[in-house]
Amino acid sequence: MLHKWGLDACVVGEVTDSGRFIGSWHGAPVINLPIQPLVDAAPKYDRPRSRPGYLDVVAAAPLPSDLKPAEVERTLRQLLQQPTVASKRWIFEQYDGTVRSNTLLGMGRGDAGLIRVKDEAGQDTGKAVAMSSDCNSRFCYLDPFWGAAHAVAEACRNLACVGAEPIGLTDCLNYGNPEKPENMWTFEQGCLGIRQACLALDVPIVSGNVSLYNDTEGQSIFPTPMIAAVGLIEDCGGQVALDASDATALSKVGNRICGSGFRAAHDGIFLLGETRDELGGSEYLKLRTGKVEGACPELRLDEELRLQACVREGIRLGLIRSAHDTSEGGLLTTVLESAFGGGMGCQLMLTKGALRLDSLLFGESVGRIVVSVSAEGEGSLATLCATHRVPFAKIGTTGGSRVTVAVDGQPLLDADAAELKGLYANALEAALG
Repeated sequence: MLHKWGLDACVVGEVTDSGRFIGSWHGAPVINLPIQPLVDAAPKYDRPRSRPGYLDVVAAAPLPSDLKPAEVERTLRQLLQQPTVASKRWIFEQYDGTVRSNTLLGMGRGDAGLIRVKDEAGQDTGKAVAMSSDCNSRFCYLDPFWGAAHAVAEACRNLACVGAEPIGLTDCLNYGNPEKPENMWTFEQGCLGIRQACLALDVPIVSGNVSLYNDTEGQSIFPTPMIAAVGLIEDCGGQVALDASDATALSKVGNRICGSGFRAAHDGIFLLGETRDELGGSEYLKLRTGKVEGACPELRLDEELRLQACVREGIRLGLIRSAHDTSEGGLLTTVLESAFGGGMGCQLMLTKGALRLDSLLFGESVGRIVVSVSAEGEGSLATLCATHRVPFAKIGTTGGSRVTVAVDGQPLLDADAAELKGLYANALEAALG
């Protein structure tokens, strides 16, 4: 492999069972130390810790009044143009995403990147690796433990949305000055949250790094434990590379892998997972109040595990034709991103029940994935979800040139899909000038 890429290499040592680290220079010994003190008995970084007082304040912050039906379209348009929600196309199109033609899922086409695996002779093995990198620092600010666990869950959830099984994680733990007891407590809680999620989802952390002292003028950054997840598809069926600019490419793909864009008109749109009255840390609440506050959304790791397994199986069976997890912006922006990816509109028929209207449309409850299924496959999806004990509901259909939304039979939105896509696609470039 090294010769293939024209890289020089030589053997510099070997692993032994001596329990010692031995080094020599031109045959003369220069170091001979026991390994134990360098690893298991290394000095521990154990600074004073205290829970930050702001946590109780932000958790108790009252919510604003519920969104009025007449405010839905204006709010949606504003959210689609927020940098955290808007398309990152302007950035990723400046880079080559098809190096050596090994890309299976082009940039912007799915919740995770997907690359085919070749052997040393350059032949396709039929396997593919997926990668996703995630962290919602607002959640980590509201709850350092569960916010970090959210980062692990979302990274693995995004792998599931392309059909991959998570096999390993790496982290980049970005925190403020650890000499402040509140920051040290936050850092510790983040590490414990990552551990909790890794144990529940049965995926290991295999590497990582730490970046501390991220303060400016005495103000620390939000806790930001970035998680990068790598997943494996054992057999992707000899797929061809998919160009991100080809809106119809995914309709030519076989089973086993999945993008985020709707593939065909008249498919059913389903929401897998449960929507709760949760607005804490949401992009909507930040837009509405200018603050990051509220309770961090609940993460139910047992439900997360079943959801991801359900979606992976549905993709392998060729049943699920698109999959996209709900994250920044909530349910409505998630559905629209899938519509934009498929170059079409959609019709949503939602039921509010006891939820607030803004929680239904823009809340960021986790453990939810929007999927599309052919009309013939809807019964099989119901069976699959029942088998995995995953809540699901049909929320609309794909197709047409417009986006329509009705809640409990009341029309709330009727807009041109191409116009909304233009707002979403061009917002970041416009913001950066």
